[in-house]
Amino acid sequence: MATITYNNRSSSNASNLVTFTDIPNILKVTDASGGTKQTISLTFNGNLAGVAHTDPWTITIQGETISSVDTFDKAINKSFFVSTSNNTTAASAARALRNCPNIAALYTVQQYQNGIILTARDIGSFTVTVDSNIPVSYLSKTITQGSSQSQLVGSKID
Repeated sequence: MATITYNNRSSSNASNLVTFTDIPNILKVTDASGGTKQTISLTFNGNLAGVAHTDPWTITIQGETISSVDTFDKAINKSFFVSTSNNTTAASAARALRNCPNIAALYTVQQYQNGIILTARDIGSFTVTVDSNIPVSYLSKTITQGSSQSQLVGSKID
C-alpha cells in the first residue's frame, strides 16, 4: 500500500488535494513494493572454436554488440575470445559485456562455469532484445522476466 505524507500528516488516500499557500508544502510518497529482477542467461555449449565461420560471432543485448576475436590478445573492450573451453569463452564474453555502458548501467554481469547471467538492477519486467549469429546449438539464451507489486507504477504528481 502506498503511503502519502503531506505536511507531516499521513494518509492512504489524498486524491484531488489542492492547496494555495506561500508556505512550502512537503510531499513524501512511499511504496512498500516488492518484486523480482529480470535475468538473462547465456550458456555456451560445445566447441565453438571448432565451428567454421567467416564473420565474427556477435551477441547484441539492448543495442550493445560484442564481437568475437581469434586470439586472446585481441580480446579488449567489446571483443571476446572464442576458446576451445566454454568456461574461458564465457569469462571473456562476460568481461566484454561489462565494457558496454548501457548493459553495465542496467544489469550486473556474472560469469558462472560456461555461462553468463545478467541480472537487472531494478525489479520489474522490461522489454529486452538478445540477438546473436552464434548457432543455437552452441549458445542458448533464456530471458526470465521480473515482476513488480508497486502501486505507484504509472502514477504522476502534478
